Amino acid sequence: MRLPEIDVQVVARKLSEAIRHRTISYPVGSDETKLNESHRALAAFREWLSSAYPAFSAVAKREVVGEYSLLFTWQGSDTSLDPVLFLAHMDVVPVEPRTEPDWSHPPFAGAIAEGQVWGRGALDMKGALVTLLEAAEQLIQEGHRPERTLYFAFGHDEENGGLEGSRRIAELLASRGVRLFFSGDEGGGLAGPLFPGVAKDIAVIGVAEKGLLVVEVSTRGEGGHASAPLPFKRLAIGKLFTLLKRLGRLRFRNAMDLPTQRMLETLGPESGPVQRLLFRYIRWTRPFLEQLLGRIPASSALFHTTLAHTVVCCGEKENVLPQRARAVLNLRLHFVDTVRAVLERIRRVVGSEAEVRVVEPSREASPVSNMDGEAYHLLKTTIEQANPGTLVVPYLVSACTDSVYFQALTDSVLRFTPLPIGPGELSLIHGTNERVGIPQLGAAVTFYMRLIMAAGRLSSTDTAMAQPGR
Repeated sequence: MRLPEIDVQVVARKLSEAIRHRTISYPVGSDETKLNESHRALAAFREWLSSAYPAFSAVAKREVVGEYSLLFTWQGSDTSLDPVLFLAHMDVVPVEPRTEPDWSHPPFAGAIAEGQVWGRGALDMKGALVTLLEAAEQLIQEGHRPERTLYFAFGHDEENGGLEGSRRIAELLASRGVRLFFSGDEGGGLAGPLFPGVAKDIAVIGVAEKGLLVVEVSTRGEGGHASAPLPFKRLAIGKLFTLLKRLGRLRFRNAMDLPTQRMLETLGPESGPVQRLLFRYIRWTRPFLEQLLGRIPASSALFHTTLAHTVVCCGEKENVLPQRARAVLNLRLHFVDTVRAVLERIRRVVGSEAEVRVVEPSREASPVSNMDGEAYHLLKTTIEQANPGTLVVPYLVSACTDSVYFQALTDSVLRFTPLPIGPGELSLIHGTNERVGIPQLGAAVTFYMRLIMAAGRLSSTDTAMAQPGR
């Protein structure tokens, strides 16, 4: 199949421009000035999209949902076909205070340097959004028309849970009786030679995601002047420190879910002799693998609920003993655990020594998508065509995505973006020096063109270009 030529420098320039829009999702309760700045940036980003992708904007109907999120409809010619939904989010996380000097280039400058585009959102996930729209823009300019209707949904608050963005888009589509062929979102990607003993590059499709529970633990203690300190255990910070150590020792049951089992079964034939044997007879070796892989840092998150201490706050002045201290715990729930059961365990550990409250909407682990259906096969085939020799496997996503809001509309919620997400890239997401390579952006545009053509069953006045898979 002959595809339009991609000018990777143009794609890089557009991503650079996108990064300069400071569409930051600040935590709930943040300063009103910051929130207003972010809202203005979202409005400006919306208008930038129209100017950056004029052909797409002329063809696709735009709707604003939840004040800032966007839903585009590229109408297909065959209404009997279930539509496809492509998801991305426009918002980004803030840059941690006082870390800006650690960046090689300012985080919102969108610098193009050293063959890469630098800045907050380059990987999560303006890079995917820009390459997706660039693919649609190119296909429209070439005269392509879809048989299957294609939706493009861009949320504005994914980093805060997607309650006003993607959730409202899902509700809108449900109210119209929409049933999706599949939805595509972030969560998986090109992981490279990820698995020990497997020589091939690996691409992972997220077919399920863990649940979420965010808990605040707060303590009270005696105050006073720092020149006359009280015993540590009577201070709010001392009490909190003791509890955090106790919570850090909390362990959750190891178990193997269906996506992880399928992943290991797929990797087995490509592995060394011992792994090949263990994975081939996984029905009998499961208990051993659950305990072994559940203890190895690189794989442990796939096998149990995790707990991370993410925020600790205490004290206002250097010579005052603080009377209150608080910490935030971020838990990602495996399928064998529920929000209620995990919260009860935390409360038992804390006892009466502190107050425990849930500070964000919680989620149970998601259903597992259809790994044997037409949609999964189409995505897998497209990845293999775009990345010859790559091994494509299903995967349990440890992070949370907006995909969960569309579970009622399809049995094929598939999480994959055609960008690198190996260990090196994962450390950049939400971190310092987030960036993406310019060649990888060009490859992502080509991938999305393939996927849009295959999923939308696109036709063209040029019949030679209208046959996906040639």
